[in-house]
Amino acid sequence: MALCLFRRFILLLFFLLGLTTTARAELELCNDTNAEQQVAIGYWGTDDWVSKGWWQIPPMQCPVVVAGPLTERDYYLRVETPGWDFRDDKLIFCVNNDDFTIVGDENCIRRRHRQAGFARIDTGTEQSAFRYRLSNNLTRSASHSVAHSGDKVMDLGALVFQGCRNDTRSHDAFCTFVGEEKRYLVYDNERNSDEIWEKIQTLDEGRRVHVRGNCTELFDTTEALTITELELLPLNEADRMLQRLQGAWQSALDTNDSFRIRGAERVSSYAGAETAEEYVSVQRHCGQADQAGQGLYLDSWDSNTGTWLCYRIAQVSAHELTLIYLPQGQKLRYLRVEETGSKGLSLGLYPG
Repeated sequence: MALCLFRRFILLLFFLLGLTTTARAELELCNDTNAEQQVAIGYWGTDDWVSKGWWQIPPMQCPVVVAGPLTERDYYLRVETPGWDFRDDKLIFCVNNDDFTIVGDENCIRRRHRQAGFARIDTGTEQSAFRYRLSNNLTRSASHSVAHSGDKVMDLGALVFQGCRNDTRSHDAFCTFVGEEKRYLVYDNERNSDEIWEKIQTLDEGRRVHVRGNCTELFDTTEALTITELELLPLNEADRMLQRLQGAWQSALDTNDSFRIRGAERVSSYAGAETAEEYVSVQRHCGQADQAGQGLYLDSWDSNTGTWLCYRIAQVSAHELTLIYLPQGQKLRYLRVEETGSKGLSLGLYPG
């Protein structure tokens, strides 16, 4: 036993010493943790930003992710592994759940990708090769011991249905639900019954449902969900208001400033480039702004930055929306913009 431990110590020592060398003109990512890590990178390509993933890197391995010689000083990293917390620098690239190579870092949602925060890797001013340790940005998740609920069925409460992706190549088709500070992915596999999957297909985007099931942590604020019970909730005043807010809105003061709401997600844009993706809900109060009692409020949360925003919904019609940004009290007026090819909700058209 002592000899075995000694050999492991020697192997680890050689591995760590090897991290200080730069034998080849390329970028290597070294997994100096005790678990396999799922990794993506971002970099400046020929004439645009490029993001690429995923590499599955076993412990004590240092694969080449960018062939040399390195032409840029800065490269960018993201790691998504259950049970590990990744510290990013809030630098946004587009990613997919499937393996991907994506050109461009703008309009991720519109192009059917998702946004994710990356960390910067500074290779120095005169490096033609570089090795980087993943542990620089990784720590064991404190919630790892409870990240998987196993066979225990939990009451997840009210979730909002976002839609389904049935055109994936290397993974199962999946549908998305949004709850408080969480995104849930429901996969078309043996864990979810045919009855549940077929029931999900009948839902309208933005529909609120009550869900029971069990979850497995995937990354950050996203979990895989196995549904055991799914029940349509009666429409209330907040549901109907969220329905009326669906679609695209453009600032009456600055035509470059716009956003669109789809289900429980809001994507903000400026001059055609997406600037933020937020989860939204309609509430009778805005806890983050300590506001209540003046009607309905639009509460939004940016999962990439952790930023909360709160607006009082002052007025909404089929063509015009007025929000009061809190707590400053700034009035924001928007005009509806018609979207082509968008799926409308069937909860009733915009009244009056």
